[in-house]
Amino acid sequence: AGDCVTKVYSNAKADLSVEVVPAARAIFPAIGTVITIGGTGKTDMIGAHSGKYILTGGSQESTVDGETRYSFELEQYIATNLGA
Repeated sequence: AGDCVTKVYSNAKADLSVEVVPAARAIFPAIGTVITIGGTGKTDMIGAHSGKYILTGGSQESTVDGETRYSFELEQYIATNLGA
């Protein structure tokens, strides 16, 4: 009938902040790096947050006693269930 109809589908986004104290110091990854959250020993902590995330920001700090901490700001785009 000449009507113009537009539908927009988008993915939901999850944000996650993680602080890590590594066993050895390493170079902070570049923004945009894909980081995988997972593991078997910390299921209570990981919960529904496992999967691949995009690194959007963060920082690296070292203490005077040699401990290094990394803070990661992450985003995950979750596929929308169009059948729901």
